[in-house]
This record gives sequence, structure tokens and C-alpha cells, in this order.
Amino acid sequence: METTRQSKRDDHQQQILLDRGHDNFTDLNDDIHHLVLSELFHSSPHSLSALARTCKALNILATPYLYRAIHFPHCIPEPQVWAANTKAPTALLEKLHTTWPSLKIRIHNHRRGETDDRSLDEPLFLTRGVEAIDIDIYAEHLWTGPLSEWKQVTDLVTKSKLRALRLEMKDNGYSSHIVILGLSEARPGFHLDMDTTLPSTLEELTIAYRSGPLFDSDPVMFARNLYPLKRLDLDILYNPQIFAQLNGRMPNLKALRFNFPCSGQEGVQAKPVVDLISSLGALEELDIANAQEHFEDIFPAIELHKATLHTLILRPSRSSYTMPIRPSAASLRRILHAFPHVRHFGFDVPFTASTNGKSNSKPDPEYIQALSKFTLPLKTLDLYLHLPIGATAFTAEYSPNAYGSAPFPHPNKPGAKDALKEIADTISRAQKHPLERMNVTLARTGFEDRGQPFFVETSAVLGRSDRDDAEELGTGKWKVEGKFRWYE
Repeated sequence: METTRQSKRDDHQQQILLDRGHDNFTDLNDDIHHLVLSELFHSSPHSLSALARTCKALNILATPYLYRAIHFPHCIPEPQVWAANTKAPTALLEKLHTTWPSLKIRIHNHRRGETDDRSLDEPLFLTRGVEAIDIDIYAEHLWTGPLSEWKQVTDLVTKSKLRALRLEMKDNGYSSHIVILGLSEARPGFHLDMDTTLPSTLEELTIAYRSGPLFDSDPVMFARNLYPLKRLDLDILYNPQIFAQLNGRMPNLKALRFNFPCSGQEGVQAKPVVDLISSLGALEELDIANAQEHFEDIFPAIELHKATLHTLILRPSRSSYTMPIRPSAASLRRILHAFPHVRHFGFDVPFTASTNGKSNSKPDPEYIQALSKFTLPLKTLDLYLHLPIGATAFTAEYSPNAYGSAPFPHPNKPGAKDALKEIADTISRAQKHPLERMNVTLARTGFEDRGQPFFVETSAVLGRSDRDDAEELGTGKWKVEGKFRWYE
């Protein structure tokens, strides 16, 4: 009888929460959430489960109380800890092979410079369940010298059944922990010879290196075995030969990211990119850095995918020596009109010229209006803002001098937050559904001694509240996260 009464009380407690409106409950502080949900968990887990399915806000609050079987004590004995920058112990490898043969493993092997043994953990890499590897590869010196680990990596990749592979080349000139192979074994670049093949299971490939020539003189070898690839991210210096060789070799590709050279470079060939994008079947995601200078050349090819493209990010130039080249507001309207299904869009918005050249500059209203004019299923917006030297809501005026001694103003955090909330509100109101997220990159160019430029940036994220009455909160519906501190 007592159990029945307790069950009725629990159901009644849950019903009160629902009847009074879950938004009022979510507004309460964390201590109240803990008291109520913990009591509900211990007395009637099924009621807590039902509460978690009521709405998204309550799901976020209640779900952690449903899964509390795993507990980490404050002090874990040292022998039980496996440091990520050391070799996987034999006992763990045996468990992976025998007890957990179906376990899916992702390896992130970064910051190996922080340990004495930086060599690759071959037994772990060859474990049956490894489906993704994200590692750094060390070269002897930046720009020069071979990739000392490339032969070892390609041997491991050839034997694997990877679904995703990310490689980033880093300089080894400041450390002697990585043994540099003899020139007969090492490779000057990412080289795939006839004995090296990419796994037939590979769907995602990322190669990152910004500091010089990367591939061998015969890039056709790189293009082998790319038939199953669905996502390709080439965060490298632009190489038209690579794009020419990739043409027709990736019929299943759905997502592509690459970099054009920074603005102002002469003799850049855009045709290989145009041909590659045109040859793809149904592209869904496209992310291009420094696209503005070649926009008119590549836009017809991009437009071929307007029925399937849901992510289109056009990043600005990233250079201290050149200001970004931006398409006109008319070009922005043309893009938005051409892609009615875009859910994630990224673009560079310029600032208006102020009346006195030094203050009151703000993001160009014509561009903001263009982003607000079209009713799209937009959920995420990436906004790039290169701040002028004049004062804005984001930072104070910057007055450089010939000696580079002028103070460089820090971002104005309160002003920047208010300005970004206003932009997000304006754009969000025009969409089919409210904007869920806005990723913002703020950049500025400074000047050192004798006008030597330097480039700094910072980033912030605006997330919209998922409360049912979020629109009634005004700009309070947006949660802004970001340090608002410059970094080079």
C-alpha cells in the first residue's frame, strides 16, 4: 500500500512540473534542479524518464540523472591511469582484442612533444576497432627536410580499415626525440607509391600543412584509391595540379574544403577547381578559404549543386599584408537566391566607412539586410568581421605610428556582445525557423616598427536559448561564449 502511495506521489510531482510549465522549472538554479531530479531518480526512475522526454530543455536537465552508473572518485590510483601520450599497455591491447572486439576507437595523437617518447604506437594503431586516426607528423625542419614518419604512417594506413584519417605536418627542428630517417627511407612529401594504398573503407581524409610545398612532384599518386571518399579537407597551400588529378576520381564525394591563395597573388589558376567541382555528383558541403578573388570564376560550378548543397562557407583572406577582397552585397544576394536549401552559411561582412574616418564604423547594413531578406532554412551562420582602425562597438580606435609603439586596443567585450546579439536577432527573424547558432570571427590588422603589419583574431559563439518562450526574452535569448582576447 505504501509503495502505491509513493508511486502516486511521484506521478503527482511529475504532473505538477508539467502543469506549472517546464520553463519555470528550468529557470530555477542548479541546486533546486539537483534536489528535485535526484529525489525523482531514487523514488521513481520511470517518472524521471518521462520528464526527460517532455521537451528539449528538460531532456538536457534530466538526462544526466538517468545515467549515473559510472563514477570516477576524486583520487584514482596511478597504476590505473593510462596517459594518452604514452604507449597503450599490453593489458589494454589484449582487452581490445578479446573482451571488446567490436569497440570503435578514435585515436587523437597530438602534443607528443610533451613526452620523452614521441614515437607512434603501432600496436594500438593496428588494433581491429580503430576507425579514425588524427595525428601529427613531424618533419625535420619547416619548409625543408623529409617527413621522418611518413613511411611508418603509410605502412600503418595500408594495413588498417580506417573510416577517417587526419594528418597534420609539424616542425621537428626544436626537438631530437623523433629519429630522422635516412634519405633513402624518408619522403620529401606525402608520397603514395605503388606499394601504398589508402584503405578501401576510408570515407574522410584531412591533410593540414600551411608552410610550404607538400606533395611530391607527381601528385597523381596522391589521387589513387579515392573512390570511396565522402569528405576531403585539404588545409594546404593551393596546388592546381592536385585538383586536376582529383577530377573524376571521387564520384562519392559529399564534402570538400580547400584554400585558394591569399589575395593579390598573380597567376593563380582557378580552372582545375572549377572542373573538379563541376565533376562531382551531388555536393552537400563546400568550405573555401580566400574564395572572394575567384568568386566569379567558381560560382557557376558551385551553382550546379544548388539542389543538394546545404553547407556553403566562403571564408575571407587570412593575411597581414592584404585586406580581404569581398564580393559586393549584390553578389551576396545572388548566392542566397541561388541556394534555397542552405542550412549553414559563412560569409565576410565589411564595415561601413565612418563619417570622419575614425569612429562610428559598423557592419555594412546592406550586407546584413541581404542576409535578412531571404527566407531560408538557415540554422547556423558563420560571420567574419575584419575590424577597421577606427572605433567600433567591438573595440576602440587604433592609431598606429611609425615606431609600432601605439597601444593596440583589446576587444570591448560588453559592446561586442551587444552588437553581435543585435545582428543575430536581425538575421534570425527572417529565417523559416529561428537561427540556432552564430559563429563569429573578429580580426584586425596592427602595425609594428616601420609599418610591419601583424594579424590578430578572436572568435565567439552565439547560441540561441531552446526555451519555448525564447522570443519574449529579446536579446537575452542569446548566450555568447568567447574570450574576446586577441591571438596571432
